[in-house]
Parts: sequence; C-alpha cells; structure tokens
Amino acid sequence: MSRDGITAIIPVRLGAPRKSRLSGVLSSIERERLADQLFAHVTNIVSNHPDVAGTIVLSPVQPRSDDFSWRSDSGQGLNLELEALRAALRADDLLIVHADLPLLTAEDVTAMIDAARLTGVAIAPDHLETGTNAVAVHKDRRFPFAFGSGSLAAHIAAADVSSALVRRIGLALDIDRPEDLVLAEREGFVRDR
Repeated sequence: MSRDGITAIIPVRLGAPRKSRLSGVLSSIERERLADQLFAHVTNIVSNHPDVAGTIVLSPVQPRSDDFSWRSDSGQGLNLELEALRAALRADDLLIVHADLPLLTAEDVTAMIDAARLTGVAIAPDHLETGTNAVAVHKDRRFPFAFGSGSLAAHIAAADVSSALVRRIGLALDIDRPEDLVLAEREGFVRDR
C-alpha cells in the first residue's frame, strides 16, 4: 500500500435511531449523543492520520463537516455500497473503519495500513472475535466485503492465508451492547454527558 494513496471509508447510519441495543441503559438522547461522540472521535483520528489521503463518510444522511467527503448510502446493504464505492474510486487502497470505536488511536490506523502493506489485506476482529471492525485492502487485491453477522470468518475465508489479523483494543472494542459500554468505560472511555 502506498503511503499517499489510501482512502478511508467510515460507514455510519446518521439520521436514523442509533444504538438501539443500548435502550435499556441509555435514553434516546443519550444514545444519539454517544453515537455522535463515537463518530466524531473516529473521523477525527482517521481524517488526521498522515497516511490517509482522504476520508469518505458513507451514510444515508450528509454529516455537517468539511473534514471529509460524503457518499450517500442508498440502502442496498453495506457490502454492496462498499463495492460500488470501491469501483468508483478505482485505483485507491482502502481502509474501512466502523464509526463506533471509542478507543481508536492513530497507532491502530497505522497498524492496519502497515499490515495490509505486507499482506494485501488486514482485518481487525471485534472483541468478541465474530465481527469485523476494520479492513484495509490493497488496490490490486481481490477481496469481497462481507460485513454483517459472522463477518470475521467470512473475511478470513475471502482473504485466504496471506492476510493479517490486527488485534488491538482500539480496533476491537466497539460499542453495540451495554456490556461493551461498561468495558469501554473500564478501559478509559469517558462518555459525553
């Protein structure tokens, strides 16, 4: 992967009710505030990374910021949306990072880019080792996106043996369930009140 050619894509569901699995512990306003905080954190880390040439937010609703580009999510499913975006970008190496990683650091982004540079594909498992929170893929590597239920196994199968698994807390810990929020706070995450 070239240092100057990686494009980051951050898929996010702006505008829709978000983080509904946290409804037992957070009010709708608190869930929206948390989702906004997580999104702002991830876009800040990714957009300001020196190896990221550009950041695209993939969402049904346009975010209010000049720090990144926006592509409309037309509702055909994340994997098809990502494939369409990859085809439109053509020559770029890609880094896809989910928008709900409270502990993401610049070092995590570097680890993904460096791993993909060595193997062609880097995959960041979630902390449950079932899902995928980030993928980096070289522009010349054929790799179908398989985000969704059981995505880690699907991504590993698609990548074959020459891929790298990048296990770092900043990439692994996403906030979907109340237990995830507790774990994130134990690891130092401070939620905006």
